[in-house]
Amino acid sequence: MRRYAFVAQVLGLLAGFYLICIALVAGLTALTVVGFAEAGVNRLTLFLSLVTLAAAFVVVRGVFVSTHLRVRDIAGVEVTAADQPALWHRVHQLAAQVGTRPPRRIFLVPEVNAAVWENTRLLGLIPGKRQMMVGVPLLMALTPAQLDAVLAHELGHYGNRDTRLGGLVGRTRQGVLGALRAAGSRRKFTLPGAALFVIVFRWYAQIVLRVTQEASRAQEYAADRVAAAISGKVNAIAALGELQVVDTAFGFYLDRYVIRGLDIGLLPPPPEVFGGFIGLLAEPSRQTELDELRREPREEKADPFDSHPPTPERIAALRSLPDDGIPLDQSGLKAVAILANPQDTLAKVATRALRNLSTGKEAVSWDALADATGRRRADERARPLQDVVARLTGQPAHMTTFVKLVEAGRLKEVLDSLPHTVAAQKTNATGRVAREYAKTELGAMLGGWISGDFARVGRARWTHSWADIDGELQMAAEVKASIEEAVDALIAVRPDGSRLRALVLGTVQPLGTVQPLGTVQPRGTVQPLGTVQP
Repeated sequence: MRRYAFVAQVLGLLAGFYLICIALVAGLTALTVVGFAEAGVNRLTLFLSLVTLAAAFVVVRGVFVSTHLRVRDIAGVEVTAADQPALWHRVHQLAAQVGTRPPRRIFLVPEVNAAVWENTRLLGLIPGKRQMMVGVPLLMALTPAQLDAVLAHELGHYGNRDTRLGGLVGRTRQGVLGALRAAGSRRKFTLPGAALFVIVFRWYAQIVLRVTQEASRAQEYAADRVAAAISGKVNAIAALGELQVVDTAFGFYLDRYVIRGLDIGLLPPPPEVFGGFIGLLAEPSRQTELDELRREPREEKADPFDSHPPTPERIAALRSLPDDGIPLDQSGLKAVAILANPQDTLAKVATRALRNLSTGKEAVSWDALADATGRRRADERARPLQDVVARLTGQPAHMTTFVKLVEAGRLKEVLDSLPHTVAAQKTNATGRVAREYAKTELGAMLGGWISGDFARVGRARWTHSWADIDGELQMAAEVKASIEEAVDALIAVRPDGSRLRALVLGTVQPLGTVQPLGTVQPRGTVQPLGTVQP
């Protein structure tokens, strides 16, 4: 009975939305007609005409909004039963345990998410094709039992007929929100009467969201119970707790590793764009950081209109269920092992996901990417000093030019010309105190300048590291010691530039054969995809 009552509520809200739209347009139209009849053409009647047209625009955007998820909008790849037989077999097994029809299509997507939907017709009265998406980061991070919990949760929405109501609920919510967005979106100009439209549709949207979100949250709790019944309570709890961890780790991985070379035209090879995430998760220091995040998860901001209850509340609800005797999956295996030819599959997902970003980009190894971005960081760190040297000498900034400035006794002038440090600005330091602050920055700039120059002639290079986003600077031990000694001597109380001169003008043995930038070579021994050890 509660289900029928909810359907009646949503139908009433949808009908109410249409009535508001009709009343708004009809009322403004009538007011405009009366205005023209009574006063003729003037500023007021012209303004009313514009407001009426704006209302019609807002209503059309709300009434005719599309609620169907189109395949071309999915940033992933469809996999058939022939492509991924093990994945399809597992989904069918889980669907049978849930007692529902399996999806007709499965998509692998580059998101920390899994979802199901059904493009029904006649507001859910006529079933549509069932479809599912599974995020590849989940496959790489979750255990098989945790993935079962995630998939069973989504299939539970089918079993509870949540997706059948998706058309009705989606039409109601998206209609009101579509009208609200059309009225309140920022453009080069504001729609006439926009403030009125926003007030009306925001008020109604709050009513719609409050009713539908309460039902959505109940559906999530029900789907969680399905997941617990199939994969075990402890595995369902572990999966829920892991989602936030994986989301944080994957966002960090994309931002700090994958896209760091975009602005210099470099990307990892397609199999590594997502495949490298396994390497990050397997790095001991990163595992320690993730363990800390598991112990102290970030606090979720409460949103009364969020369709999902807060994760702690969902976990608490699962903990209240009776023990089922199903043990926690501690095998250390990762669910990515379910994929046939994981590297090729991940490469296809990456190619589809980055198709708008990869045009004109070169695919290079992780080491080549680390070396290129390391050189760029070194150059950026040195640039303020280089700019000062060029300005003081009127010549292109070379390390030998800087050495000549130091030997000419102009180091104080260089320090005074450098941008003031944050510490100097906070204390309003001037003169000798400001120069002491500047010496610290000079040391970092000089170290970057020397490292960048040495890397360009094969005396140093950066190599990839999952433990350090900046990579590891590789150079002969005696070269590294010489750089540190030269910099320390220069920024000492009594500056000495002789060691810097010897370093710059002297000879140091090159660091072996340097990998040419852009040549993709194996990274050494790489753990095969799907077999990451615990």
